[in-house]
Order: sequence, then C-alpha cells, then structure tokens
Amino acid sequence: MFGRQGIIGRKGSGKSTLLKILAGICGVDNRLSIVYNKSI
Repeated sequence: MFGRQGIIGRKGSGKSTLLKILAGICGVDNRLSIVYNKSI
C-alpha cells in the first residue's frame, strides 16, 4: 500500500486518483440511496 502511494506521488497523479475514489464513493452512495428510496 505504501509502495503504491509512493509511485502515485512520483507520477504526480495523486490528486486525480483521490478524485476518482471520491467520484466512485459518490456513485455508490447515489445507487444505494436510489435503491433505498425504491424499497420504501
């Protein structure tokens, strides 16, 4: 895990990776909320 962070830091794409992770989390949250609303 530390090695991967080091590689990302060297490439300078750490910010874009964080944005991708945040976007993925938001996408999952949206899907869960839609399913939750439908179940109600």
